[in-house]
Amino acid sequence: MENSINDIKKIILKHDYQITHTLSIGKKWPKYFPFDQSDISENICQNLSSLFPDGLFLHQAYAIKKFKDGNNICISTSTASGKSLIFYILSIERLIQNPKARILAIYPLKSLGFEQTERWQEFLNKSSLNMKAGRIDGNINMQERLNILKTSNVLIMTPDIIHAWLFRNISDPTVINFLQNLEIVVVDEVHHYSGVFGSNSSFLFRRLNHFLNMLNSKYKYITASATISNPEIHLQNLFGISFLIIDSKYDASPQYPIDIYLLNPLEETDIMTSISNLLREISQSTSKKFITFVDSRKQTEYISTILSRTQKHTNREPNELDDEFIIYDKEQTINNLEILPYRAGYEENDRKEIQKKLTCGDISGVISTSALELGLDIPNLSIAVLVGVPYSSTSFYQRIGRIGRKQKGTVLIINNKTIASKSVFRNPENLLNLPLNESALYLENEYIQYIHAMCLCRQEGEHQKVNDYLGFDKELNFKSQIIWPKGFIELCEKEESGSIPANLQMMKSQCADNPNIIFPLRDIGQQYRIKVNMPGNNDDKGDLSLSQLMREAYPGAVYYYATKPYRVTKVRRKEHLVEVRPEKYIFTKPIILPTQIYPNLDNTRIKQSIRYNDLVLIECDLQVHETIIGFLEKRGNKEKKFSFPLTGEQSLYYKEKYFSNTFFTTGVLLFHPSFDETYAQYNLLSDILYEAFLLTIPFERNDLNFGFGKLKKSKEILCQGQKFICLLDQNYGSLRLSSRLLDEEIFKRVVRKMEDLANSEIQYELTTQSRDAIINIDHCLKVGREEDIFSDQDEIIVSDDEIKIIAPGSIGINQKNSNKEFLVSNFFYHHKYGFVYNGQYKNWDSGDDSILIAYNDLLEIPGETEFALFNPNTNEIKKIVI
Repeated sequence: MENSINDIKKIILKHDYQITHTLSIGKKWPKYFPFDQSDISENICQNLSSLFPDGLFLHQAYAIKKFKDGNNICISTSTASGKSLIFYILSIERLIQNPKARILAIYPLKSLGFEQTERWQEFLNKSSLNMKAGRIDGNINMQERLNILKTSNVLIMTPDIIHAWLFRNISDPTVINFLQNLEIVVVDEVHHYSGVFGSNSSFLFRRLNHFLNMLNSKYKYITASATISNPEIHLQNLFGISFLIIDSKYDASPQYPIDIYLLNPLEETDIMTSISNLLREISQSTSKKFITFVDSRKQTEYISTILSRTQKHTNREPNELDDEFIIYDKEQTINNLEILPYRAGYEENDRKEIQKKLTCGDISGVISTSALELGLDIPNLSIAVLVGVPYSSTSFYQRIGRIGRKQKGTVLIINNKTIASKSVFRNPENLLNLPLNESALYLENEYIQYIHAMCLCRQEGEHQKVNDYLGFDKELNFKSQIIWPKGFIELCEKEESGSIPANLQMMKSQCADNPNIIFPLRDIGQQYRIKVNMPGNNDDKGDLSLSQLMREAYPGAVYYYATKPYRVTKVRRKEHLVEVRPEKYIFTKPIILPTQIYPNLDNTRIKQSIRYNDLVLIECDLQVHETIIGFLEKRGNKEKKFSFPLTGEQSLYYKEKYFSNTFFTTGVLLFHPSFDETYAQYNLLSDILYEAFLLTIPFERNDLNFGFGKLKKSKEILCQGQKFICLLDQNYGSLRLSSRLLDEEIFKRVVRKMEDLANSEIQYELTTQSRDAIINIDHCLKVGREEDIFSDQDEIIVSDDEIKIIAPGSIGINQKNSNKEFLVSNFFYHHKYGFVYNGQYKNWDSGDDSILIAYNDLLEIPGETEFALFNPNTNEIKKIVI
């Protein structure tokens, strides 16, 4: 073992990395509990004794006892601590007691479900039970699903298939019978249920509980999780019920020692090329299997692509991806690469093939996003390479928990110059004491709520279908024993009565009475499919969200899928489709304008407002515009700029001036006179605020963003033109994660972090005025805190015979057409369409102002849109100023 460690050190030094610090995690010895003293039936003990001659770990025996005492339990112990064995034992005991009972095992990813199906079946067989474990996911034929549901004692599913298929078919007798006999619900990796996916899943679990209660099912939950902050609160929010937590203080599982090396690359090297060289050397010069974690899908593909080219062309440097590499090598497939990428969004067959090679040890290593942080069991991994330091200890221990399961492990952490990495490299002792993940669930998001209100309470919805089965009156209003989040019952009642708010009507029109399919759990909006558009080739190449589309698959971008490049030729926004063609090995980067932030400071849109002397913080609704104006294209050492519109070079066409995304969210604005000083860099201050917040509360980076701007109109104590910095939620509709900034203690900690970063991070190159701005904010916190600082005055008074409209000559956004900016020419009553605007889209040069948009579809841009009053009796338009 010592020789192999020395070999790794030689490779590190050969590739010009400096080992700046070494840490160790020591070996932990197991503590066992005898089977004959456990609370397990005798016949199961006999089978288990041959499989586990030393007995159970103490935490396993304790969890089994507490579940049998009537508790919903959550096992929150270390990776590879035998959590799944607890699932198996308790489920098998229940099946022995009642062969008609059903077990539902829910895993957050299909990859986990695929692996765990075999493990469940293996354990059923070893227990001498003639019972079946079945799996249903999106790749199981529709005709087979009901038969699997009918014949399986243990059902393995993802939340996605429960939402999109099981509940959509809830009136089927097989589904009803399954739910009536459901006695144990297993939910693994519950810390993964965060952000949009977690918030959607919290309503899914409540829908499940609602149906089980209606059908008088007797059910309990067994869950498992990595360590997170405030697990009791997270579980209560996620399921709406209470759990007993079996945490690390009960953990008696063993652990092999792990050596951790902190590595600094040379300043002048390209870090992606440097990492690729290091991984190639480990693959070629050692027999060690490794896993590398990166923080984005693009990095996964970038490194894997460089490695894939050098595997095919070993006489070339890895960064020479120039024109001599013609259209991708058709012979290059997942089957003949030694190092593979792994990320969300791959097609099922490709994902299965990668997973199979991982578990069989047929490859040297894998480059992965956080997708492999979860409990996929990959044997024989001994090296973990972390490109950058994770923000939370939850993520850190999940990543290094993939190795050292059967032997001593080695962890290489590469300083990728992010704020989190540089902070730990300055103070290495902090690595093992990073903050825990925070639960990022916000259950009052109206858009998320409405997805589930439609599923439950639309005409012929899920609730009515179960009511019909039970023979209840169809006219009964929605009632439930479940404690739902605030506002949800009222929204269900509006859906039943057909009186949904105007801002949700677009979602209603999108779903066509099929919200379970149209609105997936992992994004509030629909996913975009990537499809090759060539004669004889229309293969699917994965899917992505709108935010991923803006980073990876905008018009003209080169999108990478499993190391192969594809050029985006067309984005069909209405069809949620991206057309691509095979391309050369080129890398592209979007040219993005600064994010435009439009705060809505109407009194009804302000969530909270706080004042510390001259410092004002406001949480409010925001309209956010992200705009791409072109892209940079890199071929080898050559770089070229493309600007929109694209007019045919390289057969690329795009007629609009920019590719944009407008979404509605919330955020926290900070105003201080220091920001208005001539040399105060409020753009950099917003970046520092963002980094300091994430170092204090380690939410997922993609769930939050930052921005800056000038106030478009005055608001009592605030003046038009006054500068602000902003922390905002990146999710459409908002999860209100940024609202944590208004917690006084958290804000004080964030400001201290801002001061630390201003003094330690030379990359910001702050002026004296910028540093003074942070100091002035800190001074403001030493005075009293004043809340609800704005009055309740009305902004506009509209008489009964007038309509408030967007004024001709002003702009709004069309919520029915990708939130495009629209320049209004006129407003009138149309005999067919009712009240309409006419005009043209702002980024078109067509000169055609005959486009009609319905009155309710055109929304204002806060602070930018001008208004008028329209009198339908006289057709008079009277411009107003607010």
